[in-house]
Amino acid sequence: MESLSTVSWVPMGLFALLALYFLQKAVRPKARQSWGWGRTGEAAPISRVGYAVLGATFLDIAVMLAWSPGPPPTPLIVLFLVCFLAAMIVGFLDVRAYRRKQETEQRREM
Repeated sequence: MESLSTVSWVPMGLFALLALYFLQKAVRPKARQSWGWGRTGEAAPISRVGYAVLGATFLDIAVMLAWSPGPPPTPLIVLFLVCFLAAMIVGFLDVRAYRRKQETEQRREM
């Protein structure tokens, strides 16, 4: 690994901060279990596992950026692909669980 320039520290630091943000939401007991932008009220459901997978993905990106002068090692690329696939699967499962929960609540109201 060659020396890191100031320019490469910025994106690496931002991805590391994103990783820490998502990982702390995975660990914190009273963290909100949804993710959304703005004040529209529309938010995607996300579980603790989803937050952990997103945190691991962003952490892997930050580590890969440390190898910016050259290509990152193959295990880091494989880990990124596994994390990306896991994020899609967990997101799908979270949405299904959220919809099931909503349907159950609607049935109870009737």
